[in-house]
Amino acid sequence: MESQILDILRNIQNDINTIKSDVNELKSDVSKLKSDVNELKSDVELIKIQQKEDHKILKALEHRTDEHKALLDQLNHRVANVEGDVKSIKDDIVYLETISVHNANDIIKLKIAK
Repeated sequence: MESQILDILRNIQNDINTIKSDVNELKSDVSKLKSDVNELKSDVELIKIQQKEDHKILKALEHRTDEHKALLDQLNHRVANVEGDVKSIKDDIVYLETISVHNANDIIKLKIAK
């Protein structure tokens, strides 16, 4: 009977040692997890900082884009005005050419009539 009790006690002792080993292993794993979580927190903080900087850059680029669009709109308006002026000048030149031809004909008629 004593031998059975000793065997049971040895088994209990072995189980306790196994549990202690498992607990130590779990502690090590938890420690690694804590370290990983801290590293992730640090990475997330850096990402947040970079995201804020990127957001500021994006806003500045959007502002510049709006400025450039306004300038392009102004240029398009000016070009349209210049095109209108050029068309008017072409029409005037055609009119002057027509009058010049009539005047030249009149000059020829006057020379012939002399």
